Amino acid sequence: MRIVCLLLFLSVIGLSACGLTGPTDTQGPKLKRSYLAGLETLTLEWDENLGKAEAEAEFAEGGLPLEVEDTKLKLPLPSSLHPGQRYRWNVSVTDLAGNPTSLQGTVLGPNRHPAKLRLNEVRFAGSGKKPDGVELLVLEAGNLGGITLEYRGPGRERREMVFPDVQVSQGNYVIVLYKAGSALGTRVYIQPGGKGLSAVAGVLSVRPDPESPPTDQFVWSLRAGEGQALAKQTQSELAITEHTPVGCTANRTWCRDKANSWLIVASGHASLGRANSLVPWVPKPSNRKPAPTAKSQKALKSLH
Repeated sequence: MRIVCLLLFLSVIGLSACGLTGPTDTQGPKLKRSYLAGLETLTLEWDENLGKAEAEAEFAEGGLPLEVEDTKLKLPLPSSLHPGQRYRWNVSVTDLAGNPTSLQGTVLGPNRHPAKLRLNEVRFAGSGKKPDGVELLVLEAGNLGGITLEYRGPGRERREMVFPDVQVSQGNYVIVLYKAGSALGTRVYIQPGGKGLSAVAGVLSVRPDPESPPTDQFVWSLRAGEGQALAKQTQSELAITEHTPVGCTANRTWCRDKANSWLIVASGHASLGRANSLVPWVPKPSNRKPAPTAKSQKALKSLH
């Protein structure tokens, strides 16, 4: 047994001396991630250094002027791209050993002058012509292209609305309805699928684009902690405050005031797309008399 082990050991030394230390590389490069470097370049980062590269894209005729830098392939983006519009690209690369990989994907046209939005009103107990919906207020004029309203609900439910290339002015309202219904204003978008927001728990996030961290959020939950758990899935660094859906109806919605505080208001006939009513809704005291307890009944009998 010792002789066999010694022979195997000497064989390994001999192979190492010949440079045969392992299997030959036959795998092409694998994409690790893609991202926008600034607003001018799409960068594709691979798991090994690249040899050759070629690329085609919808936004470039006759090929792209590429730059290969070790593991990175950089595709320049023309300034003519429409914000929020998706463009297809195809790349073919090899590693230093000549192993090829071909890949295709999309890139979102960058928004060089984005509008600044904030969540302004939320209705998640809608019905009929007043479906679940979200109102966003434009704080600073700019372009909506690529700005994303994301919704997460129980059971890993996730939907997003990526806004198109549209200019908006300060003070405008942008409305997203989760079913067809009525809303004021011209910037009204219908979330595909026809499914409303959960009345149990959820989180709404505004993002500059689908991949960037949230800049604004609204979180709600019937049971403490469920909304916070959903908010953690968004990779947000914003402070989290849970709000309750109790008391909300198609007419009573969560509204935000100028001090960024949220309150339930009875919006009545007003719909999404108008300035918020900021008179807080106060539940009416119940007129129902409490049921007599065994102790109170015993006390009454003692008086007779």
